[in-house]
Amino acid sequence: MGNEQSTQPNKGNVPTNTEPQVVPTKNKGIVVVQNKKEEPKDQLEENLTKLGLCPKFQPLLPNSLTVPDSRPLTAELSGSLDVRACLKVCARLQDHLNQCATAVSFDQQSLVTKIKEVDKVGVSVMLHLTERQRAFAKHAEHSRKVDDISTTLNRVRMNLEQTLLLVDDLNMKLPESLRLEKLSL
Repeated sequence: MGNEQSTQPNKGNVPTNTEPQVVPTKNKGIVVVQNKKEEPKDQLEENLTKLGLCPKFQPLLPNSLTVPDSRPLTAELSGSLDVRACLKVCARLQDHLNQCATAVSFDQQSLVTKIKEVDKVGVSVMLHLTERQRAFAKHAEHSRKVDDISTTLNRVRMNLEQTLLLVDDLNMKLPESLRLEKLSL
């Protein structure tokens, strides 16, 4: 009988401390528990004063929640809102938006045509430059061939000059009766 009372928690025995409880462990590490720091009262007061300085505004049409006694809006607005004036404002707004849309559509069409023109000009310039590059590539190839032929001719000339020198030396070594006339290029 006495055991029943001791096993059930008593409201007076329930700890009211909201601080986290540290359960001892077998580790030898140190556990540090810090309480949550609250904002200083000066900071809270400063925030409240800043909020108080914000301008207040009223909605154009009041909400049914803000109307006292939750009465319907039609009764309150019927005298204060002129339907004709509201329709005129809406019609003017519609005309204005239609004019803006027409202007934007016109600008878009002109931009599309200008982009197409620029694209055509860009393509023609690209084709012209490609043709010029091909022509320059042909000229460069011919120039390389001319340089190769010039180099080959210079080698042939040097070989001929060396051959003439050797022929002259050989001619000088012959007896005078067998000698030929001196060769020249």
